[in-house]
Amino acid sequence: MTTIIIKNRDEIVEQLTNLLKAFTVCPCDYQRDIYLYLDANGCAKLDVFVNPGGNSWRNDDHHTIYTDMGVGTDLFGDEVYDVFEDWGFADYAEVLGVSAEELMQKTAANSMWYDDDDEVSECAFLLDEFKRAVECYEEGFEEYYEKLCEYRKECIYDDPNGFFTDWAEGIIANFENE
Repeated sequence: MTTIIIKNRDEIVEQLTNLLKAFTVCPCDYQRDIYLYLDANGCAKLDVFVNPGGNSWRNDDHHTIYTDMGVGTDLFGDEVYDVFEDWGFADYAEVLGVSAEELMQKTAANSMWYDDDDEVSECAFLLDEFKRAVECYEEGFEEYYEKLCEYRKECIYDDPNGFFTDWAEGIIANFENE
């Protein structure tokens, strides 16, 4: 096994981190590849190749270090970075600037499955109804969609836990040890 040394490694990790964040914020219907080019001095540069056909056809000296399989994501079911994992009405209410009770009442009133005789409580069913109404951009929930999308985007770009930096570090480390 040969170890490759990238002289501008920190710069490449930072660029790759930003690309991974951008790919997560802006899903694409096509496959996107990130190519790494390494010059004779050990300096690297990155390039993005959007490939609607699914296979890289560039015939040059690139190394494909990452492939985004062209799968879009929805607001609540992100497979890469789920900002809203394990959230309840209180969490959403805080971000949206409303009370949890108000949010639950509005969701219950909007739900065709919720019985008026039922007590409104934070149950999984009602939470799923809230997510559906927001994602379907239903009347009265449009501004929630916009606010939650903006919040998700901010969380991804802020990356308080270093998720994307660690991800980029791992990709580069795998390349260096191929």
